[in-house]
Amino acid sequence: MNKSLLAQIVPQSCVNDPFHCGWGDFNTLISNILNFMLTIVIPLAAVMIIYGGFVLLTSGGDAKKISQGRNIITAAVVGVVIVFGSLAIVNLIKSALGG
Repeated sequence: MNKSLLAQIVPQSCVNDPFHCGWGDFNTLISNILNFMLTIVIPLAAVMIIYGGFVLLTSGGDAKKISQGRNIITAAVVGVVIVFGSLAIVNLIKSALGG
């Protein structure tokens, strides 16, 4: 894994001394992982939705291509919903635990 990517995800106090990480560092780690996922998932979903639309537009009435385009768009939207759902669940758990 790239060192700079690791430094962006893992809290700095844990990078310097991994045996003295506390609960706050764990919360920071989870938040950093979710933020990293969002920076990857949102653009990827946008590309997949555009690709699914392209497949739909170039289907020429072919039922198989229309179904394929719809499935691509549906999968991209479901992926975004799952990521935002996981973000909501993690934030709910963090607030319930006082984080």
